[in-house]
Amino acid sequence: MGASETRFIQELVLYAASAALSCLVLFAGLRQLDPNRAASKKALEQKKEIAKRLGRPMIQTNQYENLFVMERKLIEFPTENP
Repeated sequence: MGASETRFIQELVLYAASAALSCLVLFAGLRQLDPNRAASKKALEQKKEIAKRLGRPMIQTNQYENLFVMERKLIEFPTENP
């Protein structure tokens, strides 16, 4: 292997590492900026609670189904305020 081949491989590895790091930062940043993040987390907790009360395993759902569970719970089981 010559010096130019070694330099090419080093640059290729550096570009691959920087691309991977950029993707990771972008993914983490977009996840933090998700406007439905808090609602999705709350819906998931409510789904776990419902599954526990029913004594059934929790099924996998997507984010829209999770929000639907939360909205139905708020409609069917409103909290009582004096």
